[in-house]
Amino acid sequence: MTSEVALALVLLVGAGLLIRTFAAIRATHLGYETRNVFTGFLALPLSPDGSRTEGLALFGRIRERLRAIQGIRLAATASSLPMAGVSISMDVQPYGQPVRRREHVASMDVVSDDYFRVMEIPIRKGRAFARTDRDGSTPVVIVSESVASRYFDGKAIGRRIVVSELRFLDRSL
Repeated sequence: MTSEVALALVLLVGAGLLIRTFAAIRATHLGYETRNVFTGFLALPLSPDGSRTEGLALFGRIRERLRAIQGIRLAATASSLPMAGVSISMDVQPYGQPVRRREHVASMDVVSDDYFRVMEIPIRKGRAFARTDRDGSTPVVIVSESVASRYFDGKAIGRRIVVSELRFLDRSL
């Protein structure tokens, strides 16, 4: 009888700590907005020529239609959402530095121009993507503060990178 009460007490304390931890995690700001954000999944189709131009055009039309719906303030697309789905991992090679494969690894997501505004992710330095950042224009990359400090001594604006190898990682595990 005494051991049953002791076991029940241990289980009760453990459950209480678990609930408290879960509440603390839910209250933690992750650096992006999760309320009033609708997400969905749509695979980007290949164009007959093997490129993604038709799929990108389709996503552009979807965003425009969503923006036209009353009550929707912003619409954006992304290859994956933070902390979910499949991520593209790449070797980050600062331009002009010796090649060191798999030493400079970061994840990469392809996002549309309003993504940072939709998710309310602040741009600390530099600028967000613009609608003029398209194929044929000067390539633009937005890097996290950790990538900027790790690979560029905190001074990534105006710097260039070489993307040598891409790998796909499942972040849902």
